[in-house]
Amino acid sequence: MIVLWLNMLVLGFCFWLLRRKIFKERILVKGWKRGKFNPQGKGVLVVSNHPSLCEPLLLPLLQFPAFLFSLKLLPFSTPDKRNYYDKWWFYPFRKACIPIERGNKREELKAVKERILPHLERGGILILFPEAGRTSTAKEKRGSKVSLKGKEIARFPQGIKRLFKDADFDIVFVWTEGGEKIIPKRAGQKGMVTAPRLYNQVKINIAEEKINSKDIPKEGAIEYLEDKLLELGDKT
Repeated sequence: MIVLWLNMLVLGFCFWLLRRKIFKERILVKGWKRGKFNPQGKGVLVVSNHPSLCEPLLLPLLQFPAFLFSLKLLPFSTPDKRNYYDKWWFYPFRKACIPIERGNKREELKAVKERILPHLERGGILILFPEAGRTSTAKEKRGSKVSLKGKEIARFPQGIKRLFKDADFDIVFVWTEGGEKIIPKRAGQKGMVTAPRLYNQVKINIAEEKINSKDIPKEGAIEYLEDKLLELGDKT
């Protein structure tokens, strides 16, 4: 936990600097208010699109510096177990993660039942990328959905709706764009990325209101979540 705290201190300070005008707001945040992700008697699920490698790193840092005084205010992430969580270089962040073994339906369901839902029931904060992979690669598997203004996400897998069965937590939608310009893939080399291009800007737009999980319709839950996220994208 000490290693995690020290790493988040350094990253959080860098995140704070990049939001300043002196650095031309390389990270532009809209809709943020202090305590926006803080649990109000129940857990908070942050639902975001996932166009690049940047979002899992940036979104928890929105809680800086609050998590320095209470790690309960540090949002948990759900990284892919094989490609990220199990790697040696990921060690400093494991204490704030719930790993998911992508592609293993049994293990995915087990993680939801035994770790994700209990975390939310305890009043924790969790960041979820329901596209289950970066937008560009996930939409190759399940197709895509486009908003009125042309914003695009990969269709959410049907298994996501298990989270909203008889559960009680708040949901905050977040839309990000620009991260794919900071850490783009190398053309023609699957999985490879270039050095970060920090002169580009990332935009993060946070929905004004929280939605309770009980208010999500049982029928058409996936479509409801997709539409809410795309609506926010159109306002970014």
